Amino acid sequence: DSLFNVGDRVAFNFTAPQTARYFKVRQVSTVWNSDKQEFTTSEINFFENKIPQKVTVPTQALDRTDWTGSITPKNNGAFTDASFKSIIDGDLSTYPDEGGPGQGNHNGFPINVDLNLGSEQTVKSFSLDKRPGAGNAADGKNGTVGAFEVFTSEDGTNWVSAGKGAFTEAAYNLHQV
Repeated sequence: DSLFNVGDRVAFNFTAPQTARYFKVRQVSTVWNSDKQEFTTSEINFFENKIPQKVTVPTQALDRTDWTGSITPKNNGAFTDASFKSIIDGDLSTYPDEGGPGQGNHNGFPINVDLNLGSEQTVKSFSLDKRPGAGNAADGKNGTVGAFEVFTSEDGTNWVSAGKGAFTEAAYNLHQV
């Protein structure tokens, strides 16, 4: 099974290694509160190795120093550069929710995260850390990616599908506060 979660992190192992400089992760839905089409990721990582399906959180993520990119929803224009940087800053308490949790300033699926890794990289897996619940069970549930697609590109313009999946409520069983 290529989809699983470790704590508040959801992970996806690619069937075959993906070699590219550019990656696009497209959020297509959320698990809970599907009427709120919000971006629900706090951190994103790519890994050279497959992530083992065990309780240990992987620590060998690619260096994100040279990463650039953007977050663009279907409606209301792109998020700010600061919002993009919040998903690669290594700090789970920062996330791109301009206007506060549930304000939905950037609603509308699909929501694309376009990433330039700075150089061509070979990756076998990636992870998304959920937006923290901030002590509110509903916010924790809102921070849960549902369906997603992943694409690679050699030039950042022409995209090829690298995989897709859907995390389900049964797979999470988290934030049942």
